[in-house]
Amino acid sequence: MEKKIYINSIASVEGSSEPDYKELIPDPVARRRMSRIIKMGVSSAYIALNEWKGEAVDGIITGTGWGCLADTEKFLNSIYENDERLLNPSSFIQSTPNTIGAQIALFLGSKCYNVSYVHGGISFESALVDAMAMLQEDSASNLLVGGFDEMSPTKEHILGRMGVWRIAKPGEGAHFFIIGNRESSQTIAEIESVVTYPETSDYSATISIQELLDKAGVKLEGNYRILYGMENPCAFSDEMRDKIIDYKQICGEYPTASAFGLWHGCRILEENPHTDKIIIVTRHLRERISVIVVNNTLK
Repeated sequence: MEKKIYINSIASVEGSSEPDYKELIPDPVARRRMSRIIKMGVSSAYIALNEWKGEAVDGIITGTGWGCLADTEKFLNSIYENDERLLNPSSFIQSTPNTIGAQIALFLGSKCYNVSYVHGGISFESALVDAMAMLQEDSASNLLVGGFDEMSPTKEHILGRMGVWRIAKPGEGAHFFIIGNRESSQTIAEIESVVTYPETSDYSATISIQELLDKAGVKLEGNYRILYGMENPCAFSDEMRDKIIDYKQICGEYPTASAFGLWHGCRILEENPHTDKIIIVTRHLRERISVIVVNNTLK
């Protein structure tokens, strides 16, 4: 029998409302060396870990679609400006997608399982699936799982030229969760399923939410909410109309926005204990579609 997977702690740091990093990262030397997205990711992880009163985590799994964009651009610019000579390695070291996972491990003094997924619009979902597999197999009891992406001026300009901001707004953020295979007094929700699959390649084609959920094997029972972040026009029944929230109107567009969707869904469950189920339906640009389903455990 499959083990149930639980969300025991959540944290979110959004680009539009960053915390005071001095309180979360007190070492001024370490803080000065960190780029903005690294500070966002480390702070989000710290908040999730600080609120978790259970055992130490057995692994750190992160997902990112764009990685540390600002440092990547800085390194590439230095290659061009210095004619590929006398390059400062710091920007390159901090440009890799696993930088935040590594910084969190250094912060914790942890030598546990640490992996980063760079799978475009399903990077966070890939991290979740890996974590769920480990917990199902009893390879771990508690894992720190997160998704992060930053929006640089260059990226915003390129996507604007592509017409993305005609139907969406720029977004960025870092969101972390502690998930485990045992329920605790801090448990917020149970992860029922994570499904990803391709749909139509037509950016303007209308997609039926009901057909998506049927394909993902999701049953609409009880009091549910659907958080969707789809650039495609979506069709849904009158019965669903009052239950649908376009969560990207809150967080904006970026590859790991589904991590914000999961965090926001958990907050809905905390604030509305009579809600039975949260369904997050996401598609980043023309990439794969994902469906994440979580059930309320706070009743």
